Amino acid sequence: MPSSQDGRGVALWIDTLCIPVDPRLHDERNQAIVLMKRTYTDARAVLVLDRDLQQVSRDSSKLEIAIRVLCCGWMRRLWTLQEASLVSEREPWKLNFQFQEGPLAHAALDTGLEAYYGSRTAGWPSAVDEVLLYDSLLCTIRTRIPPVHHLPQVSDTNTPFSVIATAVAHRSTSKARDEPLCMAGLMGFDVAAILQLKTAEERMMLFYTMLGQVPADLIFVRGMTKLQTAPFRWAPASILSSEFATLQCRWKPAGSCDTGGLCVVYKGFIFDNVDGSVANMQPRTRCIVQDLGTGAEYVVQADGCMAAKAPKSFTLPQQPALIFQMEAKRFVGAVVNLEGYTMHDHGQDLEWPANVYYWVEVVDHVSGSLVEASDITTDDKIEYLTGTMTGPGQVWMIT
Repeated sequence: MPSSQDGRGVALWIDTLCIPVDPRLHDERNQAIVLMKRTYTDARAVLVLDRDLQQVSRDSSKLEIAIRVLCCGWMRRLWTLQEASLVSEREPWKLNFQFQEGPLAHAALDTGLEAYYGSRTAGWPSAVDEVLLYDSLLCTIRTRIPPVHHLPQVSDTNTPFSVIATAVAHRSTSKARDEPLCMAGLMGFDVAAILQLKTAEERMMLFYTMLGQVPADLIFVRGMTKLQTAPFRWAPASILSSEFATLQCRWKPAGSCDTGGLCVVYKGFIFDNVDGSVANMQPRTRCIVQDLGTGAEYVVQADGCMAAKAPKSFTLPQQPALIFQMEAKRFVGAVVNLEGYTMHDHGQDLEWPANVYYWVEVVDHVSGSLVEASDITTDDKIEYLTGTMTGPGQVWMIT
């Protein structure tokens, strides 16, 4: 161990050596993982040793270096996110990349980082550096190495899930069980509690419970692999996918998740016949639903049906309802199965159905629009279904 100037030794942490892999050292391995947040947060510096970066000159243009950093193998591994975000929480100059001639500080690559991380003031890059491509690369690097102190901040347009989903969208790990561990470490959650659970599914369920809030629009994401255990059947089994990162501009309200499910507030449609008569399990490419209260009609079709070469279809479950986000005269929605409801007495300020909580399971995804004077209403092949539209403040508990 080399000596420092003040006479004390310098402790070096190398994850491949300091985290035991021997099955007999299971307890020691877990202890090392629990301490990783402290290890990186207290580190004087982190040096990234990436094989490709070490073959590149640090005197290359900032544009080339930014591309190299963004595309290197280190940036694609899940566990390396901790060492990057934790050490640079408010001191981005502690993160260094090893190049051919020696290390290059992260802050030297992006001189705007100090202002971005909120610790020091610094000038922004010169006009030459602020070309569109370079600026875009820096923004991408920042989102893939988010400052940890931004994660707990929640707003209507931003949740910790949104920040993490963007950061890990292009990362991977060989063990699914490690995903919730790494993300919990970033958030400062109880990593030891997650370590006690054996399966990836159990760990992800606990991670979502610890998060507490996720984008409510998550229920409208199509094609993702979900957890299989109620009341977390709405939750992605993994968020290591670019699918979530591409939806950031759409995610608006936040939903609240706990051991009871995901609580979201959206407008909805309760079908008139919920005894199975409208749900014979026949797939539909589209249909028209009519609100008996206002007479308004909406055409509903499988999500992405019009853009697909082959018509897609959706199925109505035995106790069907729709949840949707209305934008102008169009909407994206989810077909759900009503599992039950509960009444909440909020006083006289709220009228039905705002004080009715529906417990539902998402079974399919649809899109649609308000039907006006159109030839579609004369199409005999389109099935008409009736029901009642709920208010925009309807509460749904997704299980």
